[in-house]
Amino acid sequence: MKFSFGILLCIPLLLWTIFRTVNCITFSIDCGQHMKRAAHANSVEMAQKEMVYVVKYCEDHRLTEGTVSIILHQPKNDVGFWYNNMKACLAELDTIINSKDTSTTEASRLSKWNSCTAKTNALMKLRETLVAHGEKGDRTVCPNGITIYPNNVIYCIWGIIGLILLIPSVYLICRAIDEL
Repeated sequence: MKFSFGILLCIPLLLWTIFRTVNCITFSIDCGQHMKRAAHANSVEMAQKEMVYVVKYCEDHRLTEGTVSIILHQPKNDVGFWYNNMKACLAELDTIINSKDTSTTEASRLSKWNSCTAKTNALMKLRETLVAHGEKGDRTVCPNGITIYPNNVIYCIWGIIGLILLIPSVYLICRAIDEL
């Protein structure tokens, strides 16, 4: 009986872990991988297509404002700044794609060169915005906890309750094993 009740008390923390993992994987597939694809795109058009998807995902999942922090509101956890960066990248890509060059032959040749330079610069800037280089390799730049935003408070309370219930759970399981 003690063993069963101890196991039962572990369920909230187990479910919390499962839901956090699923949210992390889902965000990675639905947004993070598209950010990486945009950062590694070889053409402005490919990058723009991926960024449209990222911005739409952010808007559909209410990732447009606020902060992922619960107690300490640090600038690195500002969802609004992160979203506005994504939107600014998309706007810059849109501007490059929609610009039209109509001029004489020599001016056209120079415009193509300037256009190519602008595209290369935009792709480099996009990569610097979306990807950070660290000791463990490249990673997408996102606020910590974005995978569960805007439900960070609920997950925090759920995790704390799960950890608190883990203490009597371990005690009950250990007592049940000692009685065997």
